[in-house]
Formats: sequence, C-alpha cells, structure tokens
Amino acid sequence: MKVEVRNANEIAARLRRALPTVYPRLSMSVGYELARIMAKYPGKVRYPIAWKSRKQRRWYFWYRYQMESGRAQARAIRLGRGQARMRKASTFMPYRRGSDQTSQQLGGGWRVDRQGNNARVNNPVRYAAYVQGSKDQQPFHRNTGWATTGQGTDKLLRGNQIKKIFHQQLKLTLGGLVK
Repeated sequence: MKVEVRNANEIAARLRRALPTVYPRLSMSVGYELARIMAKYPGKVRYPIAWKSRKQRRWYFWYRYQMESGRAQARAIRLGRGQARMRKASTFMPYRRGSDQTSQQLGGGWRVDRQGNNARVNNPVRYAAYVQGSKDQQPFHRNTGWATTGQGTDKLLRGNQIKKIFHQQLKLTLGGLVK
C-alpha cells in the first residue's frame, strides 16, 4: 500500500472527526466478508456417509421416512416393528441439497449485526452448529467440505481481504488525500 501525504493537518482533522464511525464501518465490512465466506456451499456429498454413530444413522433414516411416509409408519419403525421398511426407506430417500422441506437454507442464513463498535456474525439456522460449528461439526459435513467457523475466520485472516477493506475505508474517510 502506498500512501501519499498532501496535507498532514487536514488528514489529522478528518481522522479525528471520522474516528467514531470508521471502526464500526470497518468491523461491519469484515463481518460481511466473513459471512460471504461462510455462506459458500461445498461440492457434492462424498459417499459413503461418515456417520458419527449407528444411532445417528438409524435416527436419520427414521426421520426421513417419517417426513416422506407419515407419522403412523414412522412410529412403527421407532417402536422396532418396521426394520425392513426402514432399510427399504433408506434406499429411496436420497438427500438433495435445497430440496428438503426441513432445510432452512444454511448458506443464506448468515447475518451480520452491529453491537456497539463491533460486528456480530451469526446464523440462526437451528442445525448450523452441526454443519459449520468448530466444535459440533459432524464427520459427513467435514468430508463434504463445509467450512467451520474457525476455518472461515482463518481464511479471512490469512487472505488479503482485511487489508483491502481497511484501505477502502481509509480512502472513503480521507477522500482524495490518500491514493
């Protein structure tokens, strides 16, 4: 970055006036960039699915069967009287991203809110922690390529984007005094 100073007194005066608004704008811009990184959908699902446990796998197929076949049949499965139907159900219920009626559109759920001078980046989608959470991410989501919040933050810090955002905000604040 190259800075050409034309009038140091004018720069100092503008910075003093703009300081209360520069930091919040800067933090919000960085927050929006992190939300953009986190909203990116990965590639196709990688098979075989890496379930965390057999119990999780069984619940998933029970739930999918319940959603597609109705409560009575799903209740029979839950009570242990429908294992054959559950195995059959697992063959006709492939998941397609965005086609599921329980999907809350994870990528589009990222929000940036201002809290004082800081930005807060969050996703209100109820299952977000299991897909993109640093602690709770499930193995099959990791295998598919979903970035965790920690990985998104690392990518933002390693990249050149914060420097670009800072330079852009500095240009806006100082007008034509900075090139």
